[in-house]
Amino acid sequence: MAIRCRNEWQLASHGFAVSVILAAPMVAAAQSDTPRKLVSPTDQISALVAALNTDVARNPDESTADWLKRQCLHLLETADKTLKHPQAESEHIGLARERKLTALAVLGRREPDQFARSLQEYVDELNQVVPRSPLAGTATARLLDLKIRQQNKPMMELLDEVSMLAANYPNGPQEASRIYVAFARRARLEDGHLKRANVILNHGVATLKNDDAKRLAQWRNRFNLPGQPWPHQWVTIDGETWDYSKSRGKVVLLFTWSTSCVPCIAKFPLLTQLNDQFSEQGFELVTISQDERASDVVEFMKNRELPLGIHVMESREFADEFGHSPLSDIVILNRRGEVAHIDEGDPSRESLVKKITRLLGPSE
Repeated sequence: MAIRCRNEWQLASHGFAVSVILAAPMVAAAQSDTPRKLVSPTDQISALVAALNTDVARNPDESTADWLKRQCLHLLETADKTLKHPQAESEHIGLARERKLTALAVLGRREPDQFARSLQEYVDELNQVVPRSPLAGTATARLLDLKIRQQNKPMMELLDEVSMLAANYPNGPQEASRIYVAFARRARLEDGHLKRANVILNHGVATLKNDDAKRLAQWRNRFNLPGQPWPHQWVTIDGETWDYSKSRGKVVLLFTWSTSCVPCIAKFPLLTQLNDQFSEQGFELVTISQDERASDVVEFMKNRELPLGIHVMESREFADEFGHSPLSDIVILNRRGEVAHIDEGDPSRESLVKKITRLLGPSE
């Protein structure tokens, strides 16, 4: 069953029981060794694509890493056979090119020393056979992803390459927007440089236009939230307003979710545990739903309990200024109502307990 999630990283949370991003328009394999058989879809294809933009491709456990490599190498082999097959139809060739790119991108992320050159060569090939095409744009973006992770070029040179991507491909602005955000997040989260993150996002806002530039401006606003008072109020599912003044003096955990986000719902037991552990010490939980209507949340609650806390709907004003929060996003406010932590992804229970404990302590 297809699982709809708004963030690609969440797809990995289902143990690879994910929706197919690269839709496979192929029919059942033929009996003869034709291109149709060589590129017939498998469940592993969708999992590879899901892994491509997730931490799973970078930091898998040993068994997952072995699985990823085996599937990628098999995918490369079958794609190359299809591309060399004298009877291959254009539909099969296009699909084989996409899957070869997926496999090389995952392998390049996992083992850059071994596969970075292969990815570079394939990108060069695509820019020759299908120049300025969406596929060539995606391939160029995947190569840029790898260069940014390797950090083997000065930042401004990499940003210039992102600008060229935006200018030279039909899907360039969308890919560039994604890369700017990923580049800035890496600078902020992994390297600890908010100033660099702002430089990257400012470059993107100046380079891109319209909605893509607006999205980057929203991310820039979001990156600069830590240390600032929480800026917005929301309406609860009961129709009342909530802002931090209603929880003054407490440490507040804000959790973004929706009724259709399976990984979000899977975190409810963790949120309940945190609430049980800290509620009597001045801790409060606020869930922020991105559903279109409060009635959707109320209907959901008829069959499933939400963790104890305050349940609000994300406001249009907040989304306009900061963009939609990533689903499963966790923000923690200190006792002064300032943003102390923004945890994007999948923080462990131990890390959250440590942060909450520190914020509840006498120093706060």
